[in-house]
Amino acid sequence: MAETKPKLPTTGCTEKLLNEYLAEKENLEQILSKIGEEKHKALQRMEAVQRKLWLHKLELQRRNYERSLEEVTSIKKLIEDLTRQIESEQRASKDE
Repeated sequence: MAETKPKLPTTGCTEKLLNEYLAEKENLEQILSKIGEEKHKALQRMEAVQRKLWLHKLELQRRNYERSLEEVTSIKKLIEDLTRQIESEQRASKDE
C-alpha cells in the first residue's frame, strides 16, 4: 500500500482563511476598543457619583455641626441668663 500524504490547502484557500482570520481579528479589536470606551465612560460616571456622594456627606456633616452649634449657643445663652438671675438674686439678698 502506498502511503498517502495529507493534502495541503491550495493557495486560494489559504488566502481565504487568512483573510477570514484577519477580518475576525479586526472585529475583535473593534469590540475590545468599544468595550474600553464604554469602560472609560462608566468609570467617569462612577467617579461623578462618588463626588456627589462625598459632597452630600460633607453637606450632612455641615448641617450636623450647625445644629450642634445652635444647641451649644442656646445652652450657653440659658446658662448666661441663669447666671445673671443668680447674681441679681445674690445682690438683692445682700442689699436686704
